[in-house]
Parts: sequence; structure tokens; C-alpha cells
Amino acid sequence: MEVSTIPKSLWRHSNFLKLWIGQTISSFGSAITALALPLTAIVILHATSDQMGILRAALSLPALLSLFFGVWVDRMRRRMLLILADTGRLLLLSSIPLIAWLGLLRIEYLYMIGLLIGVLTLLFDLSITSFLPSLVTREQLMDGNSKTQQSDALIAIVGPGAAGALIGLLTAPIAIVIDAISYLASVISLLLIHAPEEELQCRPVRRSIWLEIGEGIQALWATPILRDMTILSVLGALSLSIQQTIFLLFVVQDLKLTAFQVGLVLSTSGIAGLLGTLLVSRTVQRRGPGPTILLGQSLTALGAIVIALTGGSLPLILALLIGGQALFSLGVPFYSIPQLSLRQVMTPAHLLGRVNASRRFLVFSIIPLGALIGGLLGDRLGLRITLLISGLGMLLALFWVFFSSIRRAHEFPKSG
Repeated sequence: MEVSTIPKSLWRHSNFLKLWIGQTISSFGSAITALALPLTAIVILHATSDQMGILRAALSLPALLSLFFGVWVDRMRRRMLLILADTGRLLLLSSIPLIAWLGLLRIEYLYMIGLLIGVLTLLFDLSITSFLPSLVTREQLMDGNSKTQQSDALIAIVGPGAAGALIGLLTAPIAIVIDAISYLASVISLLLIHAPEEELQCRPVRRSIWLEIGEGIQALWATPILRDMTILSVLGALSLSIQQTIFLLFVVQDLKLTAFQVGLVLSTSGIAGLLGTLLVSRTVQRRGPGPTILLGQSLTALGAIVIALTGGSLPLILALLIGGQALFSLGVPFYSIPQLSLRQVMTPAHLLGRVNASRRFLVFSIIPLGALIGGLLGDRLGLRITLLISGLGMLLALFWVFFSSIRRAHEFPKSG
């Protein structure tokens, strides 16, 4: 599509709207599975802290394949890769309620499903972040990324509450069917998109896969701001993985919250995430992308520590959890949207898949380690102490932002 024919407003951009609508529906389904899958392990299979760590690691272990997937994303049609990934996730998730109905569900099966879902999610995420720049102009990337996270934030408000209600009504394995159906909607929306990916048709002749991987790593590491953002993300991912591995165990076992109350906490705090997505573009315009990332990391670290200190009566528990989650959710868009937009703007189109993959390899490869650490520390030190350790890790990442080149990035570069 010629730049002159691309509408200035993304709300009038038919291809972007198809992508956005499909992903919004899919994200709503994923919000259900994000709660239903671990609760299936906890409530039905009585999973231990160690087993939850293994399940979390299985979901993130495919990040080790990122470098190879990045080459494929730069070699192949990205829209087709998106369709294949969503179709595979549809089939895998549909199998869980069937296996449960047959009475054959075991924690090992959830490990396997988690691993395969992780592989397809990796392929999808690398493809979609590389596909968006072929749909919109460079000037629209910040707006496009913001709109995507705005819908995610809205889902964070209604999704967990709906998930809690569905799990209570249908049981966790049956609720996962909703997510499977949502992937079908995503596939349909992708099939309706007509984007030639013209700038991707002029790729260099294929060479050694190792040489192409090396080009992606070099492009990421040779650019100071991209390198520093990657290091920040690695530090943050380690701490976040520790927290997420044991968070549900903490609120269900230590704080004695029901599935509905957990959904209520996550839904209410999601309002702050939506607020962040609405404010991030204006904040970037006033402060610049770097200081905005610093602000986001500060809020997430503070929120993580508040969550770790939650206790007392039920009203106080709910208030602190909602407050901590709100601070965390408010910070995420300030942290993530400028990072993604900077990477998309600064990376040539033919390298975008490999640069995204190199970054994801480094960031997501640390998540299985964090999951295992979270499970082990949760068993040996207690869930609250482990959550506090994860919060302190996020503060360490905050210091890295302050002293790195990120804080000095006051505007987007004029050319990639």
C-alpha cells in the first residue's frame, strides 16, 4: 500500500482495524486461559509450588528457539505465520477439556500443552511485531501500539472477572474452550487482511541461517539504546517471572481468596492499565521515550513491593492488592510501548524479525530460570518473602534505567 493511500487515523485504516479487532477478541480469550490454566493445575490437579514453576517454565522455554524463528519471520510471509500460529493454539487448547472429560488429565499433559502453546505464541508474537510496520507508517506505530495495549487494558478490566465467573460456573478446563474459539476469530480477521508486505519482497538472497542470526544480534547489540533496553528487559523479566510463578499460590493459599475475588482484583486494577495506555502518547511527547520508560519501571517496582506486603483483614487485603496491581498495571504501558515503538522505528524492515527475535531470546530465556527460582524459593523461604525478592529485583532494574542511555532518549530518531 502506498503511504499516500494510508489513512491518517487508524480508526479509518481497514487493515489495521481487522488486525486490532481479531487480536482484541483473541486477547479476551487468552485472559480466561491465563487464569484457567494455572487454576486447573492448582484446584483440579493439586499442583505444588515446584510443579507450578515447571508449568511456568514450559510456557516460556520455547524462547530458546527465538533466534531461528526470527530468521523464518524475515524470510516468510508474516501474515501466514500469524494464521498458522493461531490455528495451532486453537487445536491445542481445545484438547484440554476433552482430556479432562475423559478423566485422563495429568500435570504432565499440561506441561506438554504449555510447551507447545509457548512455541506457537513465540511464532505469533515475533510475527505480529514485525507485521505491524508493514500495515502502518512509521509515524503511526506509536498510535498503533497504544491502541493495541488499550484493548488489552480493557480486557484486563473485564477479562479476569469474566474468567473467574466462567471458571466457577463451568470449571477451569471448560472455560479454556472460550479461548480456543477466540483464536478462530483471530484467524478469520487475518484472512480478511489484504497487505502485500511490499517492503518485505525485496529481501536479500537467503544465506546461512547462522549468518542471518548473527546479523540480527549485531543490529540489536550495536545500537546503544536497543542494547540497554534489552538489558533492562532481561532484569525485569527475571523478577517478573519469579512473581508470576507464585502470585496465584500466594493469593489462594496464603490470603485465602476465591477465584472470583482474584478475578475482581485483576479486573479492578486493569483500569489503571487502561489509563496508562491513554496517557503514554502524551507523556512521550512531553518527556520523551526514555524518561517515560523510567517512569514506567518506577511504578511497576513500587506496585510489586506493595503486593508482597499485602496482608491483614479481607478488606485491607483487597485494597492493597488492588493498589499494588494498579501501580504495576499503570507502569506497564509507560515501560513497554515506547520500547516497542523505538525498536520498530530504529530497525530496518528486513531485519525486524531477527532483531525482535534476538531481544526475545535474551529476555524470555531468563523466564524459565525465574520460574524455577520462584518455585524453589516459594517452597523454602515462603511465598511472601519470594514476592518481596522479586520486587527488589525490579528496583535493581530501575537503577539500570537511570544510569543507562535509556534515560537520555528524549525523542524518536528521524530515520531507522
